This record gives sequence, C-alpha cells and structure tokens, in this order.
Amino acid sequence: MHAFVKAVVQGTSAGVALGVVLLVAGAFTHPRMASAQPGPDQKPDQKPEQVLRATRIEFVDAAGKTRGSVGIQGDGAPGLILLDTNGKPRLLATVPANGRPGLLMLDETTKMRAVMGLHDDGGAGFVALDQNGKGRMIIGTAKEGTPVLLYLNANGKPQVGLVGKDDHSAALAFNDKDLKTRMIAGVKDDGTPMAVLMDANGVPIWPPKAP
Repeated sequence: MHAFVKAVVQGTSAGVALGVVLLVAGAFTHPRMASAQPGPDQKPDQKPEQVLRATRIEFVDAAGKTRGSVGIQGDGAPGLILLDTNGKPRLLATVPANGRPGLLMLDETTKMRAVMGLHDDGGAGFVALDQNGKGRMIIGTAKEGTPVLLYLNANGKPQVGLVGKDDHSAALAFNDKDLKTRMIAGVKDDGTPMAVLMDANGVPIWPPKAP
C-alpha cells in the first residue's frame, strides 16, 4: 500500500509539474485566434456569415479594464487567461501539444493554489496547494483508473492515503513523520474488514501471529 501511494504521488506530481510549466510558460505570450469552427446551431454545410481572425482577443469590463484574453499561444496551444479587478491573473487554461488539458488557479498574490489536469500516464487529478506552494491534497485516478485521495504534510509528502479498487476493496493508510506506513485499515474484496499495525521498520505487530 505504501509503495502504491508513493508511486501515485510521484506520478501525480510529475504530471502536475509538466502541466504547470506548459501553462505558465505560454500564459503571458501573445496568442493568435484559430480559424472559427461551426457553432452548435450551425449546419456542417452552412458557411458562417463572418469569421473573426485576430492575433489576440481581450475581454474588457465596463470600466475599460482588461479582465481576460483568449487565443493561440506561442507554442501553438490555445489558451485562456482571466484576470481580477486589479489586473492579476487568477485562472489559466490551455491544451498543450500533447493534447492533455490543464487548468491553473491563482490567489490574489498570483501564487498557484489549485491545479487540474491529465497525467502522462493517463490518470487525472486535482491538487490543492497551501500559501507556500506546497501540495496538501490530491484527488485523482491512477493510470489504471484506481481512484486515490492523498493528504500531504507541510513538506508535500503523503501522510494519509485512501484507495478504492474495482474489486470493491478499499484501504486507508497512515504514515508517520518519517513517511513510513504504520497503520492500514480497509475492506477486502470479499467484504471482510481488516486492519494492520506496523512498527517503524514496516513489520506487522498487530494482529498478532497465530502461535
């Protein structure tokens, strides 16, 4: 269980890091709008009356402040940027060349606080970060589709992990300050409840072995 949770964290972190790099790197470039596509109420063979083509489109509020922009970024990926009333970016979205969409949310100091995206291994995830930029919670799926919920400590390391599998089994694991799993509780695929306590070396100490 500990190895699986650690693998999920490492895989999720790698996917998030890649998405953030792609998102932030292209977020403040000068995008170009792609060719317009038929709308939902438009017949495939019906040509639009107008096609808007521009290097950049900005959204402006009633006071004339720019509140967002949309377009094609320098690397060819479509991107959306939404700003607050102070002109600070608060939400960034893009679909990079690898086809895996990413969504990045920032606080009022423009620090990253939440990320949603797809991983290289096919999983999907949401990461919530604290004021210091450390991931504190991960909700997502591993590459095989297994749902995972992880609570991370102040150093971004897994402290508690919850995993459910398609065979109806589920497990909740608790790590100590050294990230060693000390307790696992769950339900087996046949519905039998189970619990295991371990010492600092990972050796089970409860339930006791049969004499």
